[in-house]
Amino acid sequence: MKGLLQLLLILGITAVVCVLPTVLLPQLDVPVAFPLVQVPPERISLDPLFSIGNYDFYFVNTIPSIILADIILLLMAWFAGRKARQRMAAYETNPNAVDEEGRDMMVPTGWLNSFEAILEYFFNLVRSVVGPRWARSVFPLVMTIFLFVLIINWLHFFPLVDSIGILHCAEPGMKGFPAAEIGNTNIFRLSFPGEVGAIGVEPDYGEERCAAAHHGELEEGEEILYTLAPFMRTGSTDMNLPLSIALVAMTTVQIFGVRALGAGYFSKFVNLPALEHGGLGYVEFGVGFLEIVSELAKILSFTLRLFGNMFAGMVLLFVIMFLIPVGVPLVFFLLEVLIGLIQALVFALLTLSFISVAMVGHGGHEEDEHGEHDEHTAGAHIQPDVEPSV
Repeated sequence: MKGLLQLLLILGITAVVCVLPTVLLPQLDVPVAFPLVQVPPERISLDPLFSIGNYDFYFVNTIPSIILADIILLLMAWFAGRKARQRMAAYETNPNAVDEEGRDMMVPTGWLNSFEAILEYFFNLVRSVVGPRWARSVFPLVMTIFLFVLIINWLHFFPLVDSIGILHCAEPGMKGFPAAEIGNTNIFRLSFPGEVGAIGVEPDYGEERCAAAHHGELEEGEEILYTLAPFMRTGSTDMNLPLSIALVAMTTVQIFGVRALGAGYFSKFVNLPALEHGGLGYVEFGVGFLEIVSELAKILSFTLRLFGNMFAGMVLLFVIMFLIPVGVPLVFFLLEVLIGLIQALVFALLTLSFISVAMVGHGGHEEDEHGEHDEHTAGAHIQPDVEPSV
C-alpha cells in the first residue's frame, strides 16, 4: 500500500509539473517558443575549452547531463554498498537479528530492495550465459552499461532539462527571437512582438554582428535575435556518447575473446591455416574479412540504435507539448520512460551476447586428436551452473 501511494504521489507531481506551466504561462502573457531542434549539442560557452591542432573543443550542454548521470550512479553504488556491508556486519554479529518491526536485518528495504533485485537478476543472467568462471568479470561491464544508459535516458525527465539555459545570438540561417528582461532580475526570456511567431524569424544581419555581440561590442541601438542553448540536454541525444559506449563495449568484447581463446581468437578474422585447404579454404579466409566488417557494423548499430531512438523521442515530446500542451504529453512521457528502459536493456544484453559469442571457439580446432576440447576454447565448454548429484 505504501508503494502504491508513493507511485501515485510521483505521478501527481509529474502531472502538475507538466500541466501547471501551460496553465500559468498564458496568464502571465508569456507565449511558448518551439524549441530549436538540431543534431549537434548546443554550445554553452562560445569560447573553446581547448584546441588540438585546428580542432576546437567546446563545453556543450550534453556534458552536464553525463556528469550528473555519473554522480547519480556512483552515489547509488556507494550507498547500496555501504548498506550491504552494514547488514553483513550485523548478520555476522547476530544471524537472527531483526529490526524494530521484526523484519530480518539481511532483507533490504525501500529502493535498495529494488536495486539489489536488479543486480541479482543481471548477475544470474550473466552467469547463465557465460558461466560461473566468467560471470564476475563480465557482470560489472554489463551492469554498468545498463545502469548508466538507463540513468542518462531518464534524465530527459529531470526538471529544467531543455528549458533553462543561456541566450546566444541567432546566426544567419537560423531563426531567433527578441529577448525581454523579466523585471529587473537580469534574467531574460524569449519574446514575441508583432510578426514573430512561435518558431521565430530569420535574422537580417550578418555573422559580424553576432561576433560583435559575443564580445560585447554592439553599438547602441543595434538589435539581434536570440536562440536558447539549454544548460542540460540528454546525453544519449548526442551521437558522441552512444559511440563512446559502443567503442568501449566492442573493445571489451575483443578482450574477453582473447582471454578465453588466446591468440587463436584472431583466426576468426585472419584464418591463414584455411589457405592450405585450397578452394573452400580461400572462401573461409575471405569470410574472416567479413567478420571484421561485422565487428565494425556492430559499433555503428549500437550507436545509431540508441541515438536514433532517444533523439526521435526528444523531438516527439517537443512537438506534442507544443501542439497539445495539456494532458496528452503525459502519455508520451510514460512511453519515453519505457523506451529509455528498453534501450538500456538492449544495449546491455547485446554486449553480453557478443561477449558470449566471442568466447566460443570457432574454426576446426575445438577438438584435439583425442576428441577432447581444446584448452583455449574456454567459452565453448562452460559447465552448467548446477551441483552434481550424488
